[in-house]
Amino acid sequence: MTGKTHMVSGIAASFAVVLPKTPKEMLLCIGAAAIGAVISDIDVSTSEARRNFNKLLKVVALILLITGFLEYHFQLGILNMARHHGYLLTTAGFFLFFFVCIYGKEQPHRSFMHSILGLFLLTFSVYMMFPPASFPFAVAMISHVVLDLLNKRKVKLFYPFRKGVAFSICRSDGIVNTVLFYLSCFISLGIGAFLLFHYFTISI
Repeated sequence: MTGKTHMVSGIAASFAVVLPKTPKEMLLCIGAAAIGAVISDIDVSTSEARRNFNKLLKVVALILLITGFLEYHFQLGILNMARHHGYLLTTAGFFLFFFVCIYGKEQPHRSFMHSILGLFLLTFSVYMMFPPASFPFAVAMISHVVLDLLNKRKVKLFYPFRKGVAFSICRSDGIVNTVLFYLSCFISLGIGAFLLFHYFTISI
């Protein structure tokens, strides 16, 4: 699947599974899912795909900036949650995440960064940095791997074992990709609107 489909599908999956209850949890879910949904493709080596991935990183950075802006102006409490967690553990998680990505970036596409091992290490590092973000991150990353399994190119799900898995149902940029993109957009907006409506209805 293309990068934009992975991103909106990851956010939709996280909304559906996590069901955030407050605007703060929704922002956290979107930010963590946006990163988890695209981080696997850091191993893409072709120049065009790399450019597309860099564009997605800019979108992720924009989401984080918006989250920071809302946190600053509305005092949602996200930073307080991070402080209570502990800076030492957060720093250790950051470096683990960084080194896992550095290693994964140099591996063949759809190998380590698409494996159960990679999923575990990255999710664990996110948990060390900021526990509330680990669940939506993991859900989004799992959605990425599941969608890639639908393609014809094999995914080394059980890395470091060489044998890969592929269901060979569709192409990564075909009609299924387009349908999934719009369906995920609809699901994300629908669930988001429902959760916000429910939150503000209860608050009144």
